[in-house]
Amino acid sequence: MKPLSRDVLAGLLFAGAGIGFVIMSRNYNFGAGTRMGPGMFPTLVGSLLALLGAVIALRGLRSDAGTPDRFHLRPFVLVLLAIAVFTILVEPLGLFITTLLTVAVAALADRELSKRAAAVTAVVLAIGSCVVFVTLLGLQLAIWPSFFG
Repeated sequence: MKPLSRDVLAGLLFAGAGIGFVIMSRNYNFGAGTRMGPGMFPTLVGSLLALLGAVIALRGLRSDAGTPDRFHLRPFVLVLLAIAVFTILVEPLGLFITTLLTVAVAALADRELSKRAAAVTAVVLAIGSCVVFVTLLGLQLAIWPSFFG
C-alpha cells in the first residue's frame, strides 16, 4: 500500500480543522442573515474549510502529488513557541513589540530566510496588525507597553 500524498494529508488536515471550528462554534448563537450572531462566522468559515479540505483530499487521491517530506521538529517547535510568545507577551508589551518578537521567533524556523527579510516582515506585520485590529476593528489591545503611557 502506497503512502498518502501531500494533497490528501493537507486536505484531511483542512477538513479536520474546519469540522473542529464548526463543532466549537455550536455553543454560540448563530443569529440571522440580517443580524449575525457570534457563531455565524466560525460556522461558515469552518464549513468552507471542511469543504475545501474534502475537495483537496479527493483530488489528491486521483493524482500523484508525491509523498510528504519527513517531519522536521525545529520549525514545528519554533512556530508553537512563537504562538506562545504572542499569547504571553501581548498584554504586558503591547501589540507592536509582541508582533515583532513573534515574527522573530517564527523566522528562526526557516534557516534560509535572511535577517533583512525577517525584519521587514516583522515591521510590516506589526504596523498592519495595529492598524487593522486596533484602529479599524477597534479591539481593546494596547499598542505599546503600559510604561510608554
